[in-house]
Amino acid sequence: MKYKLKNGVEASDIPKYSAIAKQLSSALATNSSTEIEGLPKGLLEYVEEVVSPTPKKENKGGK
Repeated sequence: MKYKLKNGVEASDIPKYSAIAKQLSSALATNSSTEIEGLPKGLLEYVEEVVSPTPKKENKGGK
């Protein structure tokens, strides 16, 4: 999943209690979003999932 910081949150606000939290904080300090699998509990207070727009399907007529 791809995550970005919530509005008003800095990368330094993320508590570094696990290796994944440290990696997430470090990655978001230099990038606007990052991909990570298995987000630890408590980190959803600081980040939100990036939702990519789905391509619209064209209707080619028919019934």
